[in-house]
Amino acid sequence: MSRDCSRWYGWSLTEQELSKQLDHYRSIAKQYESGFRLPQAVEASRLLADMQLDSGAMAAYARERFNGAMSMQELVTSISRPWMREMDTARSVTALMELQGLGSALRSIQGFDNALTTALRADFGDWRDRIAFPQVIFENPVARTEFYVERGFNSSLTDFPEEAFQQSLVLVGLDTDSQDSTEWPETLRATDTIEEMAFRRTNKCHNYLQRLERRLRQFIDAAMTAQYGADWPKKRLTPQMLESWETKKSRAESSGVRLTHRPTASQFVSK
Repeated sequence: MSRDCSRWYGWSLTEQELSKQLDHYRSIAKQYESGFRLPQAVEASRLLADMQLDSGAMAAYARERFNGAMSMQELVTSISRPWMREMDTARSVTALMELQGLGSALRSIQGFDNALTTALRADFGDWRDRIAFPQVIFENPVARTEFYVERGFNSSLTDFPEEAFQQSLVLVGLDTDSQDSTEWPETLRATDTIEEMAFRRTNKCHNYLQRLERRLRQFIDAAMTAQYGADWPKKRLTPQMLESWETKKSRAESSGVRLTHRPTASQFVSK
């Protein structure tokens, strides 16, 4: 199994070599987690009182607009797993405040709010310009992380041990479905706990993206129908795009799939 995986990922590793690498990564993860601790209540109160937030920060944005959310004091005392960096306590506290602000904003504000969008870019980067994606980011997770940071992603938002990070997401309202509903057979589960959690996060994100894509298609269809009528595809799509859609529709229906939405431009992007 290990040999098959190494071939799949383009590695030329023996089972013994792969095992050594996995042990090395586990050792790194253990060393990383040892740099975190739970703060004392008095210490947490002092840090929160002294914290200076940049005016563009997500936490500052949320603090100005929302009431009734879990207080930061309640939040820091509710996390039961070590989450504060021993050597950079301010970084951990600020990141936790940012996550809480993000959770409050998403629960309280309609999408496309300009002020919220600006605040989000301070944490997630600005992705409006055309981007050239280097091939290495699809193959190397370190390079991918560096690419995100270069675009403006605030890496402190995820700079927590796995269990503390997951618990904080639930507490701030960013993960109301912490358990993957899909129960895989034991033979398909990853032997490494961290890897299994990564699979679950990937599956959850893919599920969200698929649902978002479908809602966007429905929105485009409704908007185009309102503007141009029910036969808008024939009026607004190029003959090539319309023919491509009809071909896909015919192929899908011949295999027993019933399509309930009309085409949108996003469906004709090469994959």
